[in-house]
Amino acid sequence: MKRPLIFLCIAVLTVSAQSVGSMNGCSGLVNCSTCIQSTQSCVWCYSGNTTSGARCLPASERDSCEYSRIEDPVGSVTPLQNLELSETVLVSPQKVMVNLRPGSPESFTLEVRPAGDYPLDVYFLMDFSGSMRDDLSSVQSLANTIADTIGSITSDFRLGFGSFIEKSSDPFFNNYQLRRPISGKYSFKHILNMTNSAEDFRSAVITESTNGNFDFPEGGF
Repeated sequence: MKRPLIFLCIAVLTVSAQSVGSMNGCSGLVNCSTCIQSTQSCVWCYSGNTTSGARCLPASERDSCEYSRIEDPVGSVTPLQNLELSETVLVSPQKVMVNLRPGSPESFTLEVRPAGDYPLDVYFLMDFSGSMRDDLSSVQSLANTIADTIGSITSDFRLGFGSFIEKSSDPFFNNYQLRRPISGKYSFKHILNMTNSAEDFRSAVITESTNGNFDFPEGGF
């Protein structure tokens, strides 16, 4: 049986997003598509006989349009197959139909039951730049707990461990600022082969330490 491999990268990344919806109101939008996609507070009137004469209206003015002529889609989530979790059913619901209004999110809950004693490999890839010092300490203090928790899910598991340092090139990285010598700069270092020994995993983790570089904390890979 092929073993699934869970690859955990322990790092903190900063992500920015820009809203795609226009928040400048509904007036001036001349077709149904742009009106409905602009903001959730806009409705489209198929008839021009409104108080203001506009066809894209704020929801608060929807009464000025005949009810049957209003387009105001609402998102929905409908489970199509929802068998209870069992030894053979590991995810519930199994099939879901989602209708979305542009720009309007919908959510639903998935229940997952791990398969009993399913073979599982977990590889921890740790960022060893200086800003991750506290995170490494947390992993070191929780090494036994991590192994015990995974062991409570399946007895057939293996753990591996490795490290990387962000931007391992000048001017972001300087060997003279290292807390301890290492053999050159590296983007990836494999530390522990996959093992079912929780003690080997703990020993590998607690003997490691972070190193220095010049990048702003969590600059990216």
